[in-house]
Amino acid sequence: MFRDFLAQVAPVATSGLEVTAACLQDATDTETVRLLRDFVTGNDPSALAATLECELPQLEFFPRAFLQPVAEAAAARAGVPIGDWRQSHCPRCERPPQVAAIRDVAEAKGQRSLICSFCASEWPFARSTCPSCGEQDPDKLIYHVADTADYIRIEECKACRRYSKSVDLREDGRAVPLVDDIGFMALDLWAHQQDLRRIHPNLLGL
Repeated sequence: MFRDFLAQVAPVATSGLEVTAACLQDATDTETVRLLRDFVTGNDPSALAATLECELPQLEFFPRAFLQPVAEAAAARAGVPIGDWRQSHCPRCERPPQVAAIRDVAEAKGQRSLICSFCASEWPFARSTCPSCGEQDPDKLIYHVADTADYIRIEECKACRRYSKSVDLREDGRAVPLVDDIGFMALDLWAHQQDLRRIHPNLLGL
């Protein structure tokens, strides 16, 4: 199935991804299984990238793109209740958050929820806390709003110099956080110019 996925992605991929897809098509079954296993377990694939002579960022794209829909479906079927979980990593797969959503709920106005970078599970998390280092000093938590879309913003932490993105669903109820995150990568490019590092990059590596 993974080789079929590579064949389908290659014709519509960027030149860099196309080269890596061809490289993976020539890889042994042992190497492709290792790549998928390393991604699931969180192991560093740098050694495998060197063995396959692939660029690491492009190599990391393929197992994530292939396995992410599987993880989302598994999380949805599992139905494990979030309960009182308030940690900064996913309660279902322990991965870091990809993006945040802000909405009004019965319990609170403007509640922030984190959305998992792998299985897309969502859980509430305090707006006044950095998901990376736990900083709560309001003077160190800075928000930058996009000029072209005021419902998307960069959430910067001056303590750890990391950032996340949030989508305010009160401003645009039609927004889809994981999709809009990728649609506004100009914000990530701006953040990188400010020497900020994202808590976890999106599927495209930003």
